[in-house]
Amino acid sequence: MTLILALTCKDAVVMAADSQATEVQGGNVLAGVRHDVEKLRQVGPNILWGASGSVGVIQDIGVALEEWAAANPEKLNDQARRLKPEFVRVVAPVLRNAYAAYIQVPGRQPNPPMTSLLFAGRTAGGRWIMELEENGGAEFKDSGFAAIGSAFHFANVAAAMLKEYSASTRELMHGQILALRILETAVTAAAFGVGGALRLAVVGPDGSKILDEDEVAVVRDQLDGWRQAEAETLEELVLRKPEAAMVPGPPEPAEVATDNAVPGEKNPGPGVPVMVKNADEVPQA
Repeated sequence: MTLILALTCKDAVVMAADSQATEVQGGNVLAGVRHDVEKLRQVGPNILWGASGSVGVIQDIGVALEEWAAANPEKLNDQARRLKPEFVRVVAPVLRNAYAAYIQVPGRQPNPPMTSLLFAGRTAGGRWIMELEENGGAEFKDSGFAAIGSAFHFANVAAAMLKEYSASTRELMHGQILALRILETAVTAAAFGVGGALRLAVVGPDGSKILDEDEVAVVRDQLDGWRQAEAETLEELVLRKPEAAMVPGPPEPAEVATDNAVPGEKNPGPGVPVMVKNADEVPQA
C-alpha cells in the first residue's frame, strides 16, 4: 500500500511519499510483512513520478519509461500537453498486459494488479501534475494538488485544511514543508498500510532531485518550528486572552446623579425612578 502526493509551489513542484511496502500472501492481512522501498523516481532531468499498486507492474513501467526517455531525449522538456499522450502510450500497454495475464487463484482473496501513477514536472517553463489512472486514462490536476494510494483521501483532507496557505504562491522550502505536513498527517490518520521513512523530491528551474535523509530532516525541523509557532499563537490569542475571542456587549449606561442619593450610601443607579422638582436641583458637573 502506498501514499504519494504532489503539489505545486511558486516555481517548482514537490512530491512526497511514504516508503512502506506491504506484502500480503493469500489475502491474510495478519500474515503480511512490510519493508521500505523507494517510491519516488525520475524520468529525464525535469520529471518525477511515483506509482501505487502492484510492485511487479511498477517495475515494468519503470523499465518502459527508461527506454522511452533514452530513445526520445528531445521530448524530455516538451510541454505537458505533448508529454501526456507519450506517457499514456508507454504505460497503457504495460497495464493491459498485466491485466490480461492476471489469474484469480481459487480460494484466495482477489488481488488484481491495478496500478496508478502520478507524474510531476517542470518542462518548457511550466509546472504540472498529471495522474494516470488504473484504466490508462490521464488527466492534469489544475488545482495544484493530487494524491494516489490507499491513504489518498486522508491526504486530500489534510491538504484542504492547509488551503489558506496557498502553496502555489509559496517558495520551494514552503512547498516542501507543506507537502511533508500533509504526508505526515495522512500517514498518522491511516490505520494500515502506509508508513516507514517519509520521502521528498522536487523539480524546479535546476531540474529534479530526490532529497536524501539529511535534507528531509532539515525540512522536518522547519515543520516542527511551524507547529510550535501555531501552538503558541493559539495560546496567545485564546487561552491567555480569552476576552479577545468574546463578542463585546452593549456599552454600560452612563451614571446619572439623582436627588435621592444619600451621602455615604450607594447610588440607586440607573433604572431607579427619581422625582426631580426642578432642574436646578440636579447637581452639575
